Amino acid sequence: MVRFIDTLKLKHLEAVAKEKFGEMGVRIFRMLLLRGQLEQKQVSDCAMIPARDTRETLYRMLTSGFVFMQDIPKTADRAPTRTFYTWRSDWAVTCDRFAVELYRAAGNVWARLQHEMQRARQLLDLIEEATDLGKLTFSITPAQRSQLQRLNTVSQVLDAGLMQLDDSIALFNTF
Repeated sequence: MVRFIDTLKLKHLEAVAKEKFGEMGVRIFRMLLLRGQLEQKQVSDCAMIPARDTRETLYRMLTSGFVFMQDIPKTADRAPTRTFYTWRSDWAVTCDRFAVELYRAAGNVWARLQHEMQRARQLLDLIEEATDLGKLTFSITPAQRSQLQRLNTVSQVLDAGLMQLDDSIALFNTF
């Protein structure tokens, strides 16, 4: 079961890496997970990606927390020209950082849903008042009808997004 869950996590992370960094990012991520710590040239050669594209992708992945860089100085003065820079990906740290991103995304979606509900508060109050009074039919203007349809569509999309984020959060935090 643990292996199955780890495979699910890996596939989820690879899907996010593909969306954020493209196919090159996925190849780099997989290779660093398999091979451990490599220099930029080794990453470029093993992933069969041009050095310039490798460097750009690695730095974008570094800012997102998918890979980590370590400098290994040849001399005590730590001069950049006499320093090796190696790249690696740490599975546990990447999963933890991704879980934090999932929580942040869920918070943003929840805030957006609350904002949309607040924008349509007058219309929702009108509908609630009519149902409390037991009116079976009441009239709303075409503008209110379109606003209600928009709110319904937006709330369905945001609710679906929250459900997907909830599943991902459960995957990355429970196991």
